[in-house]
Amino acid sequence: MVGTLHEATGLRSVSSGKSASLAGVDVLEARLDHLLGSRLPATWPLPVIATARHPSEGGSGDLPLPVRRRLLEEALEWADALDV
Repeated sequence: MVGTLHEATGLRSVSSGKSASLAGVDVLEARLDHLLGSRLPATWPLPVIATARHPSEGGSGDLPLPVRRRLLEEALEWADALDV
């Protein structure tokens, strides 16, 4: 089961270690196009797939390719996988 993080509320829940909110979740998807400017956790309780979607794929913020590429490159340091 994949739990998608696309707003600050979800990030706070993950960062605070509220395990009840992660019940049944096997992997997290961090939607970087939605989380732009949000503080990401220093450590993650589960494996993470980082994504930065194009608007035609449901991405938020109409982010140009260079910005989405930069977000994914930065995620290489903490993500377990990238979805491109």
